[in-house]
This record gives sequence, structure tokens and C-alpha cells, in this order.
Amino acid sequence: MAVRYSREATGVLDGTRPPLSFNGAVQGDLRRMRASIDLATVGAVTASDQVVLGELPAGAAFAFGVLTCSVTLATSVVAIGTGATHATNGQFRAAAVSTAVETPALFGITTGQIAAPSAAKAAVYLTVATATLPTTGIVNVDIFYSMIH
Repeated sequence: MAVRYSREATGVLDGTRPPLSFNGAVQGDLRRMRASIDLATVGAVTASDQVVLGELPAGAAFAFGVLTCSVTLATSVVAIGTGATHATNGQFRAAAVSTAVETPALFGITTGQIAAPSAAKAAVYLTVATATLPTTGIVNVDIFYSMIH
């Protein structure tokens, strides 16, 4: 029977030496970046707008995110990632609607999860493609990422 190793276990558990590009995805510390958007005070967030959620430090490797809304976002299509415009965003959460209320929704895109850690600080954005966000309610976005200890 053949023994196979995941990409992360290769160089760690298979008896070979870890590559020099070894990142915080294996045996790294999981950290959280919290962003809360008060829709009543942020102003009307319309199509093509961006909301800066925060900044990931250099060396951060995206793991997953959680989106929780106190109101439905109805037909607003939102993406989350490091692209400042909607056309370039979506590395962490692809453009989609969010109609769940008070129900945490996990998100993560495989390519974002296996990407190399960021070489420099990176701003994280929520961008809107269609329809204005509601003008009341709270949107919480938690971005979980790992770092080398």
C-alpha cells in the first residue's frame, strides 16, 4: 500500500527536510483579524464601492473567514480579498450574495488558502458588485490567517 502525503506534510512527516519556503500553514499560529461594519454609520455602500476591513501583516497565510450579518444583504453581491476593486477582488470569498441573518457563514477559496504567505502587508477589502448594501445592521467579517511563530 502506497503512503501519500499532503503538500503540507511533504517535507515534514515524510522524513525529508522542509523546503526553505516553509510557511506558517504548518505548525503556525492561527490569528484573527476582526472587522465590524456598522451599515448605519459607514454611509451608503453602493456598487463599485470598497470597505477596507483591515490589513494582514507580511508573512500571513490566509486560512478561512467567517461572515456574519445582522440583516440580509439581499441582492448585494460582495467579495472579500486583497483587490481594491471588485474586478480584482475575491481571493478569499468569491462574489456572491449573503442572505443568512445571524448565521455565521464560513468562506475560503482554495487558491487563496494555498497561496504563499504575503511578502508585504496587504489590505483586505469587502467590495460590492451589484445593489447597495442595506443602510442598517452590522456586518462582521473575521479573517483567520496563520503566521510562523
